[in-house]
Amino acid sequence: MSERRLYLALFLGALCACALVTKSSAVSWNDRSRFATIESLVDRGTFAIDRSPFADTKDEYRYRGRLYSDKSPLLQLEGAAAAEAVRVFGISLGRAQGAAIYLTTLLTIGPWFALGIVYAYAFQRDLGFDRRIALAVALATGFATLGFPYAAVFSNPVPTGVASLAAIFHLRRASDRRVDAVLGGLFLAVAFAFDAGSVTVFLAALFVLLPVRPLSTIALAIAAIVPLVGLQLAYNRNVSTGFGPPALNQATWSDPHSPFYLAHPTVLRLAGPAAYAGYGVALLVGNQGLFSYSPLMLASLAGFVAMWRSDVPEKRVLAFAIAVSSIVYAALVWLQTQDFASSTYGDRRWVAISYLLCVPLGEVFLAARTSRIGRIALAALVAVSAAIAVLGTVAPFAPPPGIVYAWDALLNRTPLLRALDGAGAALLILVLLTTSWKATAPTPDTWRLAARISR
Repeated sequence: MSERRLYLALFLGALCACALVTKSSAVSWNDRSRFATIESLVDRGTFAIDRSPFADTKDEYRYRGRLYSDKSPLLQLEGAAAAEAVRVFGISLGRAQGAAIYLTTLLTIGPWFALGIVYAYAFQRDLGFDRRIALAVALATGFATLGFPYAAVFSNPVPTGVASLAAIFHLRRASDRRVDAVLGGLFLAVAFAFDAGSVTVFLAALFVLLPVRPLSTIALAIAAIVPLVGLQLAYNRNVSTGFGPPALNQATWSDPHSPFYLAHPTVLRLAGPAAYAGYGVALLVGNQGLFSYSPLMLASLAGFVAMWRSDVPEKRVLAFAIAVSSIVYAALVWLQTQDFASSTYGDRRWVAISYLLCVPLGEVFLAARTSRIGRIALAALVAVSAAIAVLGTVAPFAPPPGIVYAWDALLNRTPLLRALDGAGAALLILVLLTTSWKATAPTPDTWRLAARISR
């Protein structure tokens, strides 16, 4: 199969997987807030959500007498385009609401999820790994992380993570390809527009671009970044009291009409070092843990070490860039949120960096070819992570502990649905296990490939 056909097969396969798990209802403040904007844009041509039936959400604020979603608008604009398209068939958020939510989510989030798997594959090929390793990493990136559960609902983590991955992919190739400089800058701006917290990815872009790129390449990337970022800041200024995200704007939150007013009149803060330490544990290995909900990230840590020890300066730069931007992102989450009781499966914010964190997995799969114990351990990590991810698709917005809640929700389904869910989960885990096992199978050229990649 040619590379182009494989790209198409990966994209369509991932989109079909999304179609099986996408939700047909808005069950959280997060997605109700976004659908309120979509419904208002489609039906009334305004970002104000006062008259929307989805406005019974806490992710909102009042400005100059109008009610607005506190979410950045780009994803909702995409959703509005999808909602307008299905409206032609008589399906709208006012009529046939369940079908409209399902199709809007699938047509908006689904392509981003599928694109993420394609870029994960392309990134590994660009780093020099063979097809088997690239395919195993791509499937693990999509289906063995929290990306899969959050591809089932209308939320921004998956698009943010995919845009970040695509940005670094293109910026790495930008030295002799001007189109990559433009695409890299554009994807970087898109990631920021989806989630202002992904501004940390600009650090990765900076480290990747500056050491080896001519000024003309950097100028092209900046030229692609500025328009969309400027539009985002102008939107913020037009519908709130400042240029920053309305949800983090002190003056907006100080409005007595804000649901955050009494609890958080300024910014989110925890009471003392012990509370911060406990929250850090929760975010890493607890109810919202990066490693407890995506054990495969343990293998990624080993991959970062391998990249850092590489003789190839560009690989060390890439590992350093991703590590620094991810650490800064995690630090901001730790310092600026206090969601001990967040109703999400794990913490959805981890998805925004999980696509980049999976980049070093190619090194781990290659190393596993030389160790039977490593091969078995990696396969086990992939299987466990995939099982946790699949379970998360049952209830992506789940009260803590999310795994327990999702498992109870699964058991409460009808016997037929439980059987179908079980069969689908078993098939997906089997595919990932088989792909991973083949990717780590020793080959006659294993050592030669390892030597070539390390050079």
